Amino acid sequence: HIGLVALSMSDVISSKGLVYSFEPSAINYVYLRKHITANGVQNIKAIESLVGCSNDNVIFFEHDRPAGQNSLGGPARDGLKYVPVHRKQVALDTFCRDHRLSPEIIKIDVEGAETAVVKGAQTVLTRYRPKIFLSVHPRKLEDLGSSTEELVNLLTELNYVCREIDGSPVEIFRLAEYLVLPKENLSIEAE
Repeated sequence: HIGLVALSMSDVISSKGLVYSFEPSAINYVYLRKHITANGVQNIKAIESLVGCSNDNVIFFEHDRPAGQNSLGGPARDGLKYVPVHRKQVALDTFCRDHRLSPEIIKIDVEGAETAVVKGAQTVLTRYRPKIFLSVHPRKLEDLGSSTEELVNLLTELNYVCREIDGSPVEIFRLAEYLVLPKENLSIEAE
């Protein structure tokens, strides 16, 4: 989006760490770069791209305001005028391989493309076992032909466990933020 999470993360990572912030919306990308520069941050790399399951160009719906409702799944139902545009998409497996990265934390907030991002990161998730902060958009997942069930099943196959942001078990998935942890990182009491 515009750097709210990236700026916070840049303050708490090690001095050798980097934050890669992906933003496909043209106006949001401008604000992201502006916020990085205005704060004098050197450890964030802004990438003007979508993250998904493949490396190609896709149709992306965006508007001319700095907002987070831009999506692959079609225009949001919020009264704003969305325009379909071609945008570059990259899979995290490819990006991390090409840049020799081994991520420790991944934040996913992709307006319904959550399953696609996980599918494009299976090698990264299997090899490096990063913690994931996941925004789930159930209605938008369905708009893109997926579901919370498919997303959770995929994460389960990768030996990840979804938790509420406070660490408690998830009873029902809703539009919210979740903590997704490698199963081996959970204590026996937490299971």
